[in-house]
Amino acid sequence: MYTFIFTLAFIGFYLCYATSKRMVIANNFGFEEWCYENNLISNSIGVTSLLSAASTSIFLWGWGTGLFTFIIVLMTVGSIIIILQPLRLLNYLSLVTGLLLFLLFQYLIS
Repeated sequence: MYTFIFTLAFIGFYLCYATSKRMVIANNFGFEEWCYENNLISNSIGVTSLLSAASTSIFLWGWGTGLFTFIIVLMTVGSIIIILQPLRLLNYLSLVTGLLLFLLFQYLIS
């Protein structure tokens, strides 16, 4: 469940970040230009994804802890995206590797 929340937050933040006028379009995933051109649709999908991650977190841990955990996840994901995207280090291989490691740690700790 933690990986699901992390993935939804990553997708939502990245889609909202891809519509920003300040972002340098790097075409890491191939849909950045589409996001930039279709601003409203991309922002709607991104905000829906973020709200889904927040509601899942609140459902899993309750109001206080869930909201606090979602804010921490959002800050972590946002920092990773803002630091690694201009360096072109975000691609499918790094994303899948990171999510698989995150999933592995989730099941090893639980």
